[in-house]
Amino acid sequence: MSIIGMINASAEDTVYSEDNVKMQVNKTEVGNGTLFLTKDYCAWKPENREEGISIPWLKITLHAISSAPSRSIYMILDFPLKWPGVFDDENPQEPRANGQANGNADADEDEGNGSDGSLGSDLGGSELHLFPQNPNAVDHIYEAMNHCQRLHPDPNDSVSDDDEFMEAEEDVAIQNLHIDDDDRFADAEEN
Repeated sequence: MSIIGMINASAEDTVYSEDNVKMQVNKTEVGNGTLFLTKDYCAWKPENREEGISIPWLKITLHAISSAPSRSIYMILDFPLKWPGVFDDENPQEPRANGQANGNADADEDEGNGSDGSLGSDLGGSELHLFPQNPNAVDHIYEAMNHCQRLHPDPNDSVSDDDEFMEAEEDVAIQNLHIDDDDRFADAEEN
């Protein structure tokens, strides 16, 4: 769930902001804009539109620093991102924020990080990359996101102290296994 509308990031609620951040959703470039990280949501406002997009922290399943295709912030959202007039995964010819078609000739190209580019959609969500013009900002954005995520822990991830799987068994012993068979490597190919 995202909110499309005016970005009302007050100075007291804004943890971090960065201009000139390119956004890519599911390998489709959406445009360049300003990133706002507030206590309640991650927001991005394109340069040429009045409205932006706000994503509550609990809807961001994962955030990380990625090095492919270039240094960026990578996120997986727990919902399919739709932004009529800017991005719509079901209609790849929908105009983007910069007025170009959404079709992406490189959409099938591997990012080089082992991703097939469809992890978010395989999970029922969307993948999102944020590329700041200043590559040094990636670390600052990541740290600010960590801070904001800690303000909103996932209620489904709470683990009580009573859970048995968290208790260590004191009487469990680890045994070393020795293989004394001289033919144990008989099937191995010789180079």
